[in-house]
Amino acid sequence: MNAEKAEILVRWYLRFNGYFTVENFIVHNPEIVSKDHISNMTEIDVLGIRNCFSHEIAGQLHIANDPLLIGTHKTRIDFIIGEVKTGKEDKPNKIWRDKKINAISYLLRFAGFIETADELNAVARVLSDKGIYIHSGNQYSVRLVLFSENGANKNWKHLTQISLEHIIDFILETRGQCWIESGIGVASIHNQWDQLINSVFQVANDQTVDMADRKNKIQGLLT
Repeated sequence: MNAEKAEILVRWYLRFNGYFTVENFIVHNPEIVSKDHISNMTEIDVLGIRNCFSHEIAGQLHIANDPLLIGTHKTRIDFIIGEVKTGKEDKPNKIWRDKKINAISYLLRFAGFIETADELNAVARVLSDKGIYIHSGNQYSVRLVLFSENGANKNWKHLTQISLEHIIDFILETRGQCWIESGIGVASIHNQWDQLINSVFQVANDQTVDMADRKNKIQGLLT
């Protein structure tokens, strides 16, 4: 799958599940400056945050979310740090492999729901070890999520993993079908969306083609 298209797919998948997103987030590193240009520690493909009372309702239809992504996290604020990997890439960026607590704290500070420096660092340390932190009072969770074509490297099996193929299946079998099953219609009008995602939905909503063929066509759009 094309890397840029994969990132677009993941961002919209998060949006469909109630997450507000920030793409290509840079963690700046002012300790390294070259020719008046500040370096960076890493770039995060996508950040997503979902509030616990999020529902998208059209008439009587509660538009379907993906339980594989949300699961038990729907009862609290859920902050996702998303790494999108294509081809044989199977592990997160270097800040996670090297446990760069200052860089992870930077991400959490930007999200803005953790007040003190001590709590920021404590959460960052747990996150660097486990890939997930759940607040003891169930107020929020923070997760490093690997969105990839292949399974995670053996050292990263503990992470939340969503395959890119699963996202296509979600669009075909869950997101699109919930409209049909509700009896409202086959599709909605959303010309303002990203051109790639509009093309994906044009294929996904074509009820004259069987689902397996639609899936193959969508995979072709993403290469």
